[in-house]
Amino acid sequence: MKLTNDYLNSFRYKLSENWLGWLCIFLLTILSLLLVSLYAGMVVYSFSELRGGIPAGISFENWRFLFERNLVIDNYHYPSIWSILLNTLLIAVGSMVVEVSISLFSGYALSKGNFPGKDFLIQSTLYTRALPAVTTLIASFYILKTMGLLDTYVGIILIKGLAEVGMSTWIIKGFFDELPKDIDWAASVDGSSKWRTFFRIYVPAIWPGIAAISLFAFLNGWGEYVMVSVLTFNDAKVTFPIILSTLMDTESTSTVSYGTIMAIATFYMLPALILYFFSQKYISKMKI
Repeated sequence: MKLTNDYLNSFRYKLSENWLGWLCIFLLTILSLLLVSLYAGMVVYSFSELRGGIPAGISFENWRFLFERNLVIDNYHYPSIWSILLNTLLIAVGSMVVEVSISLFSGYALSKGNFPGKDFLIQSTLYTRALPAVTTLIASFYILKTMGLLDTYVGIILIKGLAEVGMSTWIIKGFFDELPKDIDWAASVDGSSKWRTFFRIYVPAIWPGIAAISLFAFLNGWGEYVMVSVLTFNDAKVTFPIILSTLMDTESTSTVSYGTIMAIATFYMLPALILYFFSQKYISKMKI
């Protein structure tokens, strides 16, 4: 009985001392449960037979699009789901490669380099985040049209990848800052070149940072809607965000196939979840 009272007294003391922390944990738990319930409901709807908008039994009819040559929903016809998946992957992976490659070298230069204007350049790396990306659409449209890259994957990949370089550079610079400058001196004593030192020593040492910005870059490209809808006109280049938006853009909600939309949304969500699952341990080490 005494042990129980001591435990309760200790719990009350910790609660009174850390009430703000406990309140934050409680609120975050509630919000997390609400968010998870939304995704869980989406998955349930995708495997359900809907009657009056309410699940009435298990059904795989909503997933028939996986085996059809074209995505047909009501009277709307789209390319096959695998073509849409490939289009979305090309933009996501391509923009990720552009963003990570440039950020890796620019982050190294800002962290270890010594050149005029370095301090101003460091401060300006986040300036691009101060302006909404939509404000650059007109300029991007004109540039791509002039270069003959309008309505092409290359144009979208370049615009999307370059638009996010500032934030990724800032993140990866923090990882380079954690490494001692003596590494360059020790490597030069051993006869290692700058390129060899960079790829053999620095890159493996900051691998968690590379994995983190790669994940963020992929997700940014994976969920891109505005640039793809403005800079492409060919229906063959349609992506998942465009499809999901189009399916909901009907004159009457009574004609919307919610079960199919939920199934497509679930299918669209899977690659991001898988990538996040394997990158989670690296994201926890991220420094800004």
